[in-house]
Amino acid sequence: MPVRLALPLLPFASLLAACGLASARMSQDWASVTDARLFRCCHVGNHGSGVLLAQDEKNLWILTNAHLVDRVAKVHVVDPKTRRWIETTAWVTARGKPEAEDFALLRSDALPFLAPFVTKLAAPLEDGNSRTVDLLPVSVGDTPRAYPLPAVGRRTGFNNPEPPHAPFERDMVCVYGGVRQANSGTPVFDGDRLLGLNELHPFDATFEKTGDDGQSTKQRVVGIGASSPQAIEAFLRGHGHAALADRIVQRDG
Repeated sequence: MPVRLALPLLPFASLLAACGLASARMSQDWASVTDARLFRCCHVGNHGSGVLLAQDEKNLWILTNAHLVDRVAKVHVVDPKTRRWIETTAWVTARGKPEAEDFALLRSDALPFLAPFVTKLAAPLEDGNSRTVDLLPVSVGDTPRAYPLPAVGRRTGFNNPEPPHAPFERDMVCVYGGVRQANSGTPVFDGDRLLGLNELHPFDATFEKTGDDGQSTKQRVVGIGASSPQAIEAFLRGHGHAALADRIVQRDG
């Protein structure tokens, strides 16, 4: 079973993110952005990203990586009308351990420029299966955009740093094919649905590839490791947010 060292997940940060995201917010041009999914992305703190999960009449719910936040975080969201970054304060309502469950759920007051919405989760990408997804980094580039990239699911074993140190498994997604810049928490979408968040780099996966002659061969790829929809759902349900999980989980029919 593949294992990972019992160390905190390291952010896969661009040079721009390493200098802080304030410079990105000053230099980016959102005037020509038409992809509605990009407005569901946000900056978390000085170096991370996240995704807006849902907003109701009172609260805005945000998902990011646990290693990016402690108890309170400054979150920046783009107003779709003015195309300007707006700062809000968000409180951590649930936080996993970065070594095993690198998620944090944040809550802020509802933002007046956002109508109520829900970001649905994508269908799971099972171990060894592949599809094209979209990486949405809003921390790099003069004009934010989505990057279509291949992805493959991987059921991965990890070493548990907590006593009794029993190994465990997680469903993750390897996004590859020329990924160069994406900071921690960068959302990965499958169509208009959230597949996961960027967690670690490098991350590899192996899958079956069928050639033109009909023969199947194993192919190993290396990219970034993103969380899976099933891991997001399990995190929310395991930390007392089953109602929110019910809202975002995709249901057939």
